Amino acid sequence: MQLTVDQLHTLRRAAGAEVRWVPTPGKVESLRMRKDAAELVPNATSSQPGKRASAIRHKLLKPGIRESEVGAEVEYQMRKKGRRDQPFETIVAFGERTALPHARPTAKRLRKMSWSS
Repeated sequence: MQLTVDQLHTLRRAAGAEVRWVPTPGKVESLRMRKDAAELVPNATSSQPGKRASAIRHKLLKPGIRESEVGAEVEYQMRKKGRRDQPFETIVAFGERTALPHARPTAKRLRKMSWSS
């Protein structure tokens, strides 16, 4: 886990002087590198509905459609195909919002893009 300097100062103030902060570079990352059998089974089965929903999403992408419409259709299709729970909210983002890693669908409409070399 990485913190900004401002976040570290905020945490230090909140924790008080009796807390000793020790840098542990790479510790969290190394713990995430290994999964046990209980973690692997859900991962193997959970991606299938997502892959099918991805194919549906591409059929929907036409100029004028809203992010929220795409998100609702993807969720509907995943549930229709057996998905009951999602580890996170469906992510749909158009235009400059595509850089947001956890973008929630909005009323933003997809614009027609022109490509030039």
